[in-house]
Amino acid sequence: MTLMISLTTISCSSEDKKQAITTNTETSEEMEHEQERLKYLALGDSYTIGEGVGSSLRYPVQIADSLEKRGYFMAAPEIIAVTGWTTSDLKAGIKAADPRGPYDLVSLLIGVNNQYPEIVKMLEEE
Repeated sequence: MTLMISLTTISCSSEDKKQAITTNTETSEEMEHEQERLKYLALGDSYTIGEGVGSSLRYPVQIADSLEKRGYFMAAPEIIAVTGWTTSDLKAGIKAADPRGPYDLVSLLIGVNNQYPEIVKMLEEE
């Protein structure tokens, strides 16, 4: 982290250097607590990513915000989810994303898309 900041500072103009130094100072407390942050992995489909709502309204983000307000130091939630995914899609998505635990909190909200083909089939038979 320090090396990256040093390289950024070297390549910036003097005005940018001030901003980089200020940003570094503002986040120094966060950097000290980086090891203490709780990690949250949210797995799922459209319900997990909050299809049609802003990112701040996604339930994993709301959970992390709620825990922050209660005194827990949270990392941003890692979300592996896509609208329309079935459980098989999620399994492949997890493998492709290769998440790195350990996680302090994991949520799983998926399954409706597994049932959808069956429901359509039943309705077509009627």
